[in-house]
Amino acid sequence: MIKTIQQTPNYELGNILDKIGFIIHGTQGKYKGAINWLCTPPNKRNPVSYSSAHYVVSKKGEVTQLAEEKDITWHAGIVRNPTYRARLYLNRTGLIPKPLPINDKNYINPNKNFVGIECEWFTGEILTEEQIQAVTQIIKSSLIKNPIILSHSEVADYKVDFGRDAKGMWNIQEIIRRVNK
Repeated sequence: MIKTIQQTPNYELGNILDKIGFIIHGTQGKYKGAINWLCTPPNKRNPVSYSSAHYVVSKKGEVTQLAEEKDITWHAGIVRNPTYRARLYLNRTGLIPKPLPINDKNYINPNKNFVGIECEWFTGEILTEEQIQAVTQIIKSSLIKNPIILSHSEVADYKVDFGRDAKGMWNIQEIIRRVNK
């Protein structure tokens, strides 16, 4: 996995002990354009946007890291109508429930607890084999034990994420399968 580092200014200091998983996003744009956007300070964007992520993965499987995994990037802050799977996870044995972080009966901003991975992608596309391999490698090499893996659309129902491949396999399911191997 080729990994270059380009620091985004759009992050807060965090603690790796707070991390419980990964949220996979689609860029709705090209790899280099996504890196440039995520590394542009909010006040220099039109319209103003506070988005960032820890990693960006190209269709060819190239990886650029924008922030350390321990830090907090702004990739999935608004939770709206999360899926059942996002609300309640099961560990690898399928026996112990692990809830989405909640505070006062409201879902808390997941950015503190999840690493954000942006994949070069446009609506209607699926992740490439190279992207699946790169994302799997990022997750496997992480210090997060038994990570939860979600797509952004599972956390916020207004987001559009990856489709199914020719076999009907949802890309996130394939990443989870490979991570758990």
